[in-house]
This record gives sequence, structure tokens and C-alpha cells, in this order.
Amino acid sequence: MFISSHLVHELERVCDWVGVLDRGRLISELPMETFKNGLKRLRVGSAPAHLDDPPFAVLAREGDGVSAYELWLVRGWQDPMHQYLASIGADLREVIDLDLEEGFVELLRTARTA
Repeated sequence: MFISSHLVHELERVCDWVGVLDRGRLISELPMETFKNGLKRLRVGSAPAHLDDPPFAVLAREGDGVSAYELWLVRGWQDPMHQYLASIGADLREVIDLDLEEGFVELLRTARTA
């Protein structure tokens, strides 16, 4: 069954998989639980300019506008991955959970700027 809706929170109750379309292009397709739990915003300091083979997908990196920290939007985040950041000398200050609607908006935003 295919359901199309902008009412993201209602979809959470009935869908097992999520596909995000933007202007007719499929930008993401993944299980609902992965979508809900694996998309995070990280506040990172001392991050190198280039990452070699990170264990998660970095969808966006930008300054936080307040400090020297960057805000990263990542997909596929799991708690043990903080060790990767420490191994490259980065300072993981905060892991911010996104609700379903925030995740949807961020996926669209990053797909349009890519």
C-alpha cells in the first residue's frame, strides 16, 4: 500500500517503511524505526574538515551560530559511534533527537542544498 501525506505524525502510526519524495525524486527510503531513531543532530567541536569513512552518513555540517561548534545532521547514528568522533579528535558535545517532522524537514532541506 502506498500512502502520500504531509501529516507526518499520522503516518508514524500506520507505516513500517518511509520514502521521502521531493519534486518527484526519491531522496530517502528506510524503515520507520530507522528514520525515527537514526536521524540525529550532533553538536561537534574540533572537527576535522574531512572525515575518512565515518560509520554514519553526514547529511549536513554548519556552524551553530553561537560558538566554535558545528551542528551536524547525521543518518545511521548509534550511541557507540561517539568513539569514532573521539578517535578523530572531535569533541561530541551533544546528541539531539529529532522528532519525525523535524527529520522529514531536515531531509528535504539537505537534499535541496546538495
